[in-house]
Amino acid sequence: MNENPSIDLDLGFIGFDEMNPLITSDRRLIHEILENNTSNNKYKLIRSAVETEGDNFVILRKFDKQQKSHCIVWANALDLALNMKNKWQIQLTVNFPNYSHINNIPQISTLLLSDIARKEYLNELNKDFIKNTELLSNDNNLTFNDFVIISRASPAVSLGLGNIKGNLGLGADGDINILDINVKNIDISKEYKKLHSALSNIEYVIKSGEIIKKNEDIDLKPPGKIFWSEGKVDDTNKITVMNKKKEYYTKFGSTFYDALQVSIDTDSLRHII
Repeated sequence: MNENPSIDLDLGFIGFDEMNPLITSDRRLIHEILENNTSNNKYKLIRSAVETEGDNFVILRKFDKQQKSHCIVWANALDLALNMKNKWQIQLTVNFPNYSHINNIPQISTLLLSDIARKEYLNELNKDFIKNTELLSNDNNLTFNDFVIISRASPAVSLGLGNIKGNLGLGADGDINILDINVKNIDISKEYKKLHSALSNIEYVIKSGEIIKKNEDIDLKPPGKIFWSEGKVDDTNKITVMNKKKEYYTKFGSTFYDALQVSIDTDSLRHII
């Protein structure tokens, strides 16, 4: 067991929503900074390693099942998840709303746990892609235990919350989903529709030991928690970047950062050690 995951494998694209909002403009801003970067600093800005939150730019993009390139990205995500030996290096996230919707978790799960479900789904995709994809011959399936790891335990450990989240041990928060399915009595890889149905209709949800969902009755009154942690970051270029962002959004946007400031009651925070 590896309790220090080094890879965050975002499986949201497996949901294959045909239309998604992309709520960010970081990419355009980063591209502009890259194009005009005259600094002699040997450490250059890298697109894939930069994420600046707080943007309010929205565009729509379409994922087309008949576009071969889109299908290849979809298949790559599945191949990585199915072939990676250490499942503790995978965190199942959907990156909503930029990729898949949270409601697509049941479908994503069946594609990971059932090669039969994958082969049926492949029939909807680009024909040229289907002829050349190795997914047709990949009969690897995640077990239900693997699914619990990538969707619960591994994300908790990667965030430093493994002692209170993603487990049922003493001192844990007691957040539990109860499904109407007995995985010991069925072969999920063959009867994947039963798993899909169980995940789509979770019967009980328990938060901090209290039932907040019982069948169709939902109680959203129990308050949640905001987590925070202390750390040090290199903010050498923070002023330069923030000035560029303010200039950028003044020119192209309709909101200003001053309007996005929020206050948080520190009593609501839980310190992560």
